[in-house]
Amino acid sequence: MTRHGFEELAVGIGNKVTIGGGVTAGGSGLVGQVAQHAASDPQVVEQVISMADIGAAVGITFCVMGYLTSLYFQWRRDQREERAHRAMDHAREMFSVQQDDGK
Repeated sequence: MTRHGFEELAVGIGNKVTIGGGVTAGGSGLVGQVAQHAASDPQVVEQVISMADIGAAVGITFCVMGYLTSLYFQWRRDQREERAHRAMDHAREMFSVQQDDGK
């Protein structure tokens, strides 16, 4: 696998982890709210809400981790493309200087 392919894979995985973390956090919060309104036993409500809080915290953590992973690999791709662009500009400049000298 090339470096470019690896970076694209990492960005894609980072995006999916971000989405999964967001869905987990949102779903956990929703489950906690539904359970709070539906359950009549206060002990059950406390257990469900604490599990929902844990799920939300885990979801938010994965969301942030996925975002940071994606951000890092996109930054690396931008750096690589910047170097390639500078190298191409330098090559064009050298080629035009050689043509000018030849006239």
